[in-house]
Amino acid sequence: MNSSSNTPSTPSTPSTPSTPSTPAQSPSDQPNQPNRAEEALEASRVRIREAGEVLRQDLRACGDQVRLAAGDLCSAAESTAGQIRQQAETAFSEARKHAGTLCGQGEEYVRQNPLPSVLGALAAGFLVGVLIRR
Repeated sequence: MNSSSNTPSTPSTPSTPSTPSTPAQSPSDQPNQPNRAEEALEASRVRIREAGEVLRQDLRACGDQVRLAAGDLCSAAESTAGQIRQQAETAFSEARKHAGTLCGQGEEYVRQNPLPSVLGALAAGFLVGVLIRR
């Protein structure tokens, strides 16, 4: 007899479907995810620093332009104020001259016409007195 027939046969185990086997990769062959992330993070930091420096330079340039514009405005305001002051001084001087001329003319009229001047002054005083009583 056959010895294989006396022994109970063991059912054969079904084989698992074979997956394409990849050879085991060594740690140096596998992409190092943390290193890639750190490199990307560092690259982002560098770009942020560069953008910050560009922003600082732009702000400095804007500040310089604002200072120049403020200086120009201040100079223009001072110039305009000087012109207005000069015009005011001229107008005041002319008004003073005109008032002096009118005063001189008034004195001359009173000297040439004393009676009408005194009667006019009395009438004006009488009207003021009447108005004050009320």
